Amino acid sequence: MIRIFADAEALSEAAAALFVRAAQRAVRNTGRFVVALSGGQTPRRTYERLACPECRDAVPWEAVHVFWGDERCVPFEDPRRNARMAHEALLRHVPIPAHQVHPIPCEGDPETAPSAMRRFCDRSSGKRPRASIWFSWAWGRTATRPPCSPLIRR
Repeated sequence: MIRIFADAEALSEAAAALFVRAAQRAVRNTGRFVVALSGGQTPRRTYERLACPECRDAVPWEAVHVFWGDERCVPFEDPRRNARMAHEALLRHVPIPAHQVHPIPCEGDPETAPSAMRRFCDRSSGKRPRASIWFSWAWGRTATRPPCSPLIRR
């Protein structure tokens, strides 16, 4: 589905509403909602909207598992880190259990990152996001693919 919005604020509001509906439906049907968040600044406003009481209170956070579709291999404190942005804009404001937040392992040598990702995927088996999330507008785009997909395992 492709939808076009007038501006970033309208997109963020619609994306937050879609997240809420998808979370509610998934938890009702399967008992959990597994999502891969996009990184960078493009989805930041959506995450801020999800942290507002109206959205925050509508999501069954106790059944949500959060992954990332991509990550920069920098320390968590680095402002370029996608998990840091999501933490600042959303995760520290919602009652999601810490053990249900699964950042991509990026510490250490970038040469060892593929094997760390493989171990991460093996531990996360059964909690993998099954869908991609796309945000796009005139000045930028973000695309994610589920972590632990066969493409990442190669």
